[in-house]
Order: sequence, then C-alpha cells, then structure tokens
Amino acid sequence: FEVPAAEFTGTLPSPPIHEELEPVDYFYSMFGKESITLMKNQSNLYSPQMNPNKPLCVSENEMNRFISILLMTDVYSFPQQRFFWMNATRVESLTSAMSRDQFLPIKRNINVVDNTNILDNNDPNFDRAYKVGPLLNIFKENFRKIPKEENECLALYRRHSSGQKIPKKNIMSLLKFRVNVAAALLQCNPSSSPTAKRGRPSLQSIISDQTSPKSSGATPNPLPSKNIRMDRFTH
Repeated sequence: FEVPAAEFTGTLPSPPIHEELEPVDYFYSMFGKESITLMKNQSNLYSPQMNPNKPLCVSENEMNRFISILLMTDVYSFPQQRFFWMNATRVESLTSAMSRDQFLPIKRNINVVDNTNILDNNDPNFDRAYKVGPLLNIFKENFRKIPKEENECLALYRRHSSGQKIPKKNIMSLLKFRVNVAAALLQCNPSSSPTAKRGRPSLQSIISDQTSPKSSGATPNPLPSKNIRMDRFTH
C-alpha cells in the first residue's frame, strides 16, 4: 500500500517570529529612549536657573552612564555614594565610567519638567505629580504599546503561577537584570576621549600615567665630572 502524495494549494503563513530580547531591550521598552532626551534637556535647562555660573551641559551618553551607575549603587551597602570614589572603598567598574565631579552635579540638577511653566497650587489644573509628570506620561504610553494578548498572559500567569513549571534557565533575578542593563548602557555609550575627562581621574588613568614613559622637550644637562669638587663655590 502506497500513501498518495498530498498536494497543497495556496501558500502557508510564515511562522511567528519570536526574537529573544536582551534585558536592556526590556528596559528601553518601559523607560524609553525619549526619557533620556527629556532628562538631558530639562536638566541642562534647570541648572542655569539654580546657578548661572555653573551650567550642567550634560550629554545623552553621560545621562545613560548616570542611570547605569544608579542601577548599580543599590547593589553595594555604602552609606553615601561618595564611597564609590574613595580609595579605600573604590568600585572600579563605576568610577571608570564617570568621575565623582561629573556624577554629583548631574544628581543635584536632575529634572524632567520646566519650572518656568509650573501652575499655581490653587489652579484647577494643578497636578501634585507635576515634577515627574512628563516622565510618567512616557511610561504610560510605553505600557499601552504592550499587546493585549501579552497582558492576558501576564494575568493568567499571576493567577496560576503556583501551578506552572517554568524552566529555570528562563528565570532571571532582579539583581542580574539590573547588572545586565547597567553593563549594556555602559557598553552602548562609551565614555569620551581621555582628554575630555573632567574631575578626579580614575585609578586606571593614574596607573597608565605612571607607567608610560615621559619625554621632555628640553635636553637634560650632563652630569658634572667626577674631578670637580662641589663643596667650594670658588673652585
């Protein structure tokens, strides 16, 4: 008995594409790259309002490195963030990405809203969350982009998570997620050239300066002859 060959007519739909996203892709899907631009623009606008003599002038690359350092600071139990740049408690992975004199001004002047357009407290359109309002709007828009099917799957998983068996290789801890996101932000946005660094130099730059040969433009003076006595000026 021979099985007749089946003849298919028409075309079959292409299989669904399931791309495996990296942790930084999930971070950007919620936080949004437009949030980086918002924080950069409003922080640069806010700093001259507070101190016209010290404008911030932060770039998007520096803002990305600032966020990556914030993600990593909670991993260590230091009472103050200054400890990351101290010699006794220095964390090279963070201090090499940004100096202390760069990090602290950004932290002091971080802002996401234009303070010149703030409404009065008695205004009917006043919002108590006005300081983070633009950032929250970006979050809401990004969450609305999630397909409805994924929302239903998340709700189903939350109700029946105790009865489901998920492979351990597909589970990532929050700590590992934050470390991966911080590392990706540093790799995607490398620091500027060494000549443009500001503030306290990193430990690696100090070591390289000490080990690198130094050349002087002037010709060194020759050593005096051993026959000359140096104990008398009238010799």
